[in-house]
Amino acid sequence: YPGVSALVNHPIQGSAADIQKLAMALLFERLYERGYSPVHSHDIRPLLSVHDELVVEARADLGEEARLLVERCMIDAGEVVITRCPIEAEARIITNLAEK
Repeated sequence: YPGVSALVNHPIQGSAADIQKLAMALLFERLYERGYSPVHSHDIRPLLSVHDELVVEARADLGEEARLLVERCMIDAGEVVITRCPIEAEARIITNLAEK
């Protein structure tokens, strides 16, 4: 049937957008809870979102902490939006966006 794939894809795309927005909000909240100021410091700082990814800049010595935090925020946000299946997320450390 024409349009069925678009009809099925629409809620998936919408859910992904909801997850990403919630994950970014959780990330800011949890950074502040840990004593980081993502707006005024360069320790760990969310930069932008691209499709279904969050791009975060962090000092080299805080890279692993940032990676784990972003991954946890994505999973927690996914579990709020999608409640009937397990949620997985993968965060990686790269030195520039060309490494994606």
